[in-house]
Amino acid sequence: KLKGSLTAMLAVGVLCFIIGLNTDASRAWGNFLVNHFFWTAISLGSVFFVALQYVSGSSWSAPLRRIAEVLLAYLPVSIVMFFILLFGTHTLYEWTHHEVVANDHILSMKTAYLNVPFFAVRNLITLGVGLFVGFLLLKNSLKQDKTGEIKFSKINTAISAPFILFFAWSFTFMSFDLIMSLSPHWFSTIFGVYCWAILILSVLATIAI
Repeated sequence: KLKGSLTAMLAVGVLCFIIGLNTDASRAWGNFLVNHFFWTAISLGSVFFVALQYVSGSSWSAPLRRIAEVLLAYLPVSIVMFFILLFGTHTLYEWTHHEVVANDHILSMKTAYLNVPFFAVRNLITLGVGLFVGFLLLKNSLKQDKTGEIKFSKINTAISAPFILFFAWSFTFMSFDLIMSLSPHWFSTIFGVYCWAILILSVLATIAI
């Protein structure tokens, strides 16, 4: 019954989104973007949380780590949602309008970074690496449950250390791309840190709930 109810809710959500596109496309895509960024941040943040536990060697967090390992299951959905989001970039982002960019000195200076192909590649790399690393961490965790061998924790620690560095940079750029570039004339070097702080609080709150 629960699965049927959730499927019905999914259908209603898709229908509402389609209606929204036909009545107020700007608002519909804006809502889509906010939801995509929020749930993607929680799912990516869960991979970061798991990686952090391995790097810090904290055995107390094993029960909490199990919950975070479940949350990373949204990442494949997030990748699909990002492909859908690409259809809304022209509505959401001023820098995708070539005639606007051509007459705006600031935007024209940013075209090497703010262009749809590079935008898509950056975000897909972040999501793809997050999914791949999350899958490896989960796979080794499940193997350790069965065998009890400590080597799987050591492997996960070796994977987690470089991922944390990658995540720090990649999520910063994802924040720039998806949110800050909505106002391409404004910029902040601390914006990614704010978004990262929100991500951590959201992940911890979700795990607690």
